[in-house]
Amino acid sequence: MDKSTSEIGYKFCVSLDGSKYSEFGLDLTSLELFKKENDLLMAVHVKHLNQKSLPFNLQCENISSYATSKLVGKFMKDKYYVILQEPDKTYTHPLNQIHDYCVKNNVDYLIVGFHGTTENKKKDDITSGIMYLIKQIHIPCIIVKEFIPRDKKKNKGYVWLACIDTHLSRGWKALLKSFPLMKEEDELICLHLTSNDNEKKLVETEFYKLCKEFNIKKNKMNLAPFNSKQSIAQQIIEQVNFCDDAPDFIVLGHNSQKYDINSINQTPCVEIIRKAYTNIVFHS
Repeated sequence: MDKSTSEIGYKFCVSLDGSKYSEFGLDLTSLELFKKENDLLMAVHVKHLNQKSLPFNLQCENISSYATSKLVGKFMKDKYYVILQEPDKTYTHPLNQIHDYCVKNNVDYLIVGFHGTTENKKKDDITSGIMYLIKQIHIPCIIVKEFIPRDKKKNKGYVWLACIDTHLSRGWKALLKSFPLMKEEDELICLHLTSNDNEKKLVETEFYKLCKEFNIKKNKMNLAPFNSKQSIAQQIIEQVNFCDDAPDFIVLGHNSQKYDINSINQTPCVEIIRKAYTNIVFHS
């Protein structure tokens, strides 16, 4: 990456709710995605009502103390903020309130845990917060399901799987937003499922151009043949859950305007987010 690009700073907002998944998000952002010299991290928690009735780990003061203890030794004071917000009843969900904060503060990435604090959730349940994100949030989001540091990975880097249907699609925009999160040790795979040879050549050509521009040396195309007997979502999920080198991130786009709000549960995007056992970089 050239100097002018590398000097751009990014704003990360981590949604905290006291769950292990939001803690994964804080660790992932602060340890692996953040560039200390020019980025800004905001850890935001919307308070629950009746704090005294909550378990200790869900009380706002404990969440604030936990986040501060994670960040204080890593960054200068002007590189992070831990923010507690009073609940605003005009918002339908805490993520709605946090999203509004992100928009007002020109945040580049919103990081959320896949599951919140509700007990007895199944592994692939979609929460109301994630559904709100899919339907309403239009800034790049990272949905966190797990956290493994880069130095614990086999090749000391992450594997990113970009799911691209067409050039300049929402998935392509999600890919563009993912490049600043990658490091030299990482590998980027472009998965393109299509029967259109012209589109295949265009995606391949433009993908390699971007890898050169952003200095992503470990890159490859996965031009898997389209299987008409399976949905696109099923084919992508198989690439994630049943491959030898499972990706650490799926890069995924979604055009919410294409779907009726009542049928969005049946969209490929929702099925992938629900069933793929990895983190998601999502852009709608």
